[in-house]
Amino acid sequence: MKLKGEFELVDKDEFEKSVIAHGEAEARFGKFLESSESGNYIFQYLMEDTTEEEVVKKMVEVFEAPEQEIAEDVHYIVSSLRELGFLEE
Repeated sequence: MKLKGEFELVDKDEFEKSVIAHGEAEARFGKFLESSESGNYIFQYLMEDTTEEEVVKKMVEVFEAPEQEIAEDVHYIVSSLRELGFLEE
């Protein structure tokens, strides 16, 4: 699975990134999406073809949080994007 080409992750500054929506995503959400640091990482990983499990594994390497908590966050975002039609399976 991966994001359809309607999102862009850009550097906001040296430390932060922003998710920018284009096309249908922009019409639904507005140009800039508010996202947490972990949300930005999930978007970044979904720009390439991957699985939910692979995203969790990468997130565990980056964040000092319980794997179960990370898996729940990833699942929530992936499920939401899937329901909205913004994932290619």
